[in-house]
Amino acid sequence: PRRSGRTSFSWGNAFTVISDDLNYFEAGAEFQANILNVVTLNGGLNYYGYSPDTFDEAWGMPEIKANFGVSWNHRNRFYLNAGIEFLGERQMYSLYQSTGLVNKVDGQVNLKLGADYFINKQFGVFVQFDNLLNQDIYYFNRYPEMGINGMAGVKISF
Repeated sequence: PRRSGRTSFSWGNAFTVISDDLNYFEAGAEFQANILNVVTLNGGLNYYGYSPDTFDEAWGMPEIKANFGVSWNHRNRFYLNAGIEFLGERQMYSLYQSTGLVNKVDGQVNLKLGADYFINKQFGVFVQFDNLLNQDIYYFNRYPEMGINGMAGVKISF
């Protein structure tokens, strides 16, 4: 449809597929430490290398991802979880941007906090809050993640 003489694609509200063959390299390390069966620490660091055949960049792909988390366990019934994730700088490609075809997305930090409570072995409830720093997080070009957001639910085990 047309709005004000612009096609819907020129509003930047649609995806397009750009494909390329590439060589891909990944190196990473992860750790997990359990302290007295009460506190669990975990984290990871990944490095990615890309060599596209046609394009200059592997569009939307970061060179670095990192995460760190801690979980506190109270009698295997109540858990508090906190974590931080880092997604490195990325180059995004857009056919529909008036400012040029390439835009840079800076590194992004996502701070998370959550809790789980298990009523018994089969049933539990949880709450999770993301983006507690209320940053503009873009996993895809021109599609921002919500600001501070949360989710709650029920866990059922069979």
